Amino acid sequence: MLTNIKNLLLKPNKVLQSIYIIVFRVLLDYMYCNIVSPLYSYIGMTAEQSTFYYVVSWIMVICYILMMFTIIDVEKNGAVVLSIILICSAVPTTTIVAFLGHNLEFAVLNVLYWFFMVAYYKHKGRKIVLGKNSIKRSSLLIYIVFIIFALVLLFICVAYTGIHVSFNLYDVYGTRAAFKSDNLPTILQYLFSACIIVFPVIIVYGLNKKKRIIALAATICQLLAFFTDGRKSTIFVLIATIFGYYFVHNLTARMIPTIMMGITIIGFIEKICIGTENFINLVARRLFLVTAYLQYSYFDFFSNNVKDYFRQSIVGRLGFSSPYTKNIPTLIGENYYINNSYANNGLFADAYSNFGVLGVVILPILIVCALKLLDRVCEGLTSGICMGIIIVSAFTLLSSSFFTVMLTHGFLLGCIIIYLVPRFSYQHDEVVENEGMKGRYDDKKSITKYS
Repeated sequence: MLTNIKNLLLKPNKVLQSIYIIVFRVLLDYMYCNIVSPLYSYIGMTAEQSTFYYVVSWIMVICYILMMFTIIDVEKNGAVVLSIILICSAVPTTTIVAFLGHNLEFAVLNVLYWFFMVAYYKHKGRKIVLGKNSIKRSSLLIYIVFIIFALVLLFICVAYTGIHVSFNLYDVYGTRAAFKSDNLPTILQYLFSACIIVFPVIIVYGLNKKKRIIALAATICQLLAFFTDGRKSTIFVLIATIFGYYFVHNLTARMIPTIMMGITIIGFIEKICIGTENFINLVARRLFLVTAYLQYSYFDFFSNNVKDYFRQSIVGRLGFSSPYTKNIPTLIGENYYINNSYANNGLFADAYSNFGVLGVVILPILIVCALKLLDRVCEGLTSGICMGIIIVSAFTLLSSSFFTVMLTHGFLLGCIIIYLVPRFSYQHDEVVENEGMKGRYDDKKSITKYS
């Protein structure tokens, strides 16, 4: 009985996948109209009825369900990230189209953006080659990596920011204000950003190897990273890593609609049972509806203003000046969100704000290249082991520009660390480790099957 329930939730067929996504969308509609809009209509999150756009929004949902079908059976970490950002960004955007984004061009371009993203990922191009020689991996290497990053974290806390111990997720802005990342040397910024990817890997490695001391030390370091800069994603990654280790083991794209539907249901359970909306405000509203609302805000702003062409990002470092004197997220925050807010966003918003319609075709190529790189460096490791980089990659892609994710948020450095981690997988009794695995990691004698 329990096995059947688990399969229905974690290994649903395509019919159930469709039902879960539809339920997710219905719950988002109710949340937007009855909880979010009444509180935030003053910043533009209004609920306007339009039969035409409501029908358009459900046509979009059908398109996204069909796209999801093409990647649910791909057992790679890149597919997991792609399914997360598809469900977290594209589906909530249909709610915005239904009740706010009354612009057909926005709806069409959004569907095209995700169509190209999925099509590029499914295209079987040349495999990314990282080197012809096999990498010598060992437990000693992961301990060295842990010590280096722990020392970097401690040095940043002592020399630059200090530690602000607080578990109040509503009060992280004081911590963020105290964290002056601009004062950090560039190399320390990159290493610190990679910390929240590295420590979860070490937590899982320590638990698997029965080395609980290193697992505990990595957990403390992850908390310390949160106390340093106040990023909520740091805590969420820690929770997801530990939960995934004990209950999920191997996260797949097939599970994502169930998980996202479950997140919204948890919020409603809290509201019904104890009358509070903490989970809805901290997770569901911020992760789903604010992200979708900002997608439309970026589109609306740059439909009437000059595109940036990454002049506030990598192109600006080559000497090209942006036409905007303020950061784009600050401009969007001032015009569409709360005053003095930093309304950063990624994916479709990043594509359209930089290249307009052309960005819908170009930017998915860059993201897919990053996902293919992730697939390559994670070969031989389950998604449960790579939970840190999966969650951080998805979260930062949702909320930041592509090149910011690659560099400032530590994606590329995280990929290097993951590539150097000894290959191991979950097993009930013991962990089998291959310290000299070759190119394709197809030696079945040296790698356990996922349990």
